[in-house]
Amino acid sequence: MTEYPKKIAILGAGAIGAALAVTLSAHNAPITLLLKAHPSLPKDATFNLITPDKALQQTIHCQSTQEAKNIDWLIVSTKCHDLPQALIDIQPHLTPETHVFFIQNGLDALTLTQPLLGQARCTLCACFFGAYQRDAHT
Repeated sequence: MTEYPKKIAILGAGAIGAALAVTLSAHNAPITLLLKAHPSLPKDATFNLITPDKALQQTIHCQSTQEAKNIDWLIVSTKCHDLPQALIDIQPHLTPETHVFFIQNGLDALTLTQPLLGQARCTLCACFFGAYQRDAHT
């Protein structure tokens, strides 16, 4: 059985973030999708996510970046041009032990974020599949 950190947060709920959330959740990883704070986002929101081939379907817990706490792994899957502001929003919730994974379309992730993350442990990754939201959050 794979051991995961206590909290894995995925920043970005597009095709890549959704695919990672579905896949990791299906393997019993503790996943939370982090979304921009918005008045219409309920406190205990969930997304029902499904892969395009319908092989995996999971209900994933969501919270705003302002509510994020105790993140062990942060997977960043926002668009590259959204990175600086997204990291400014989440940076107060990161610790020196937080490991940050960048999984995005765009090659400037480290260049854009190094000044914001300082000594955080960072890893660049690639993703070749996606998922989508089946219906509106509940």
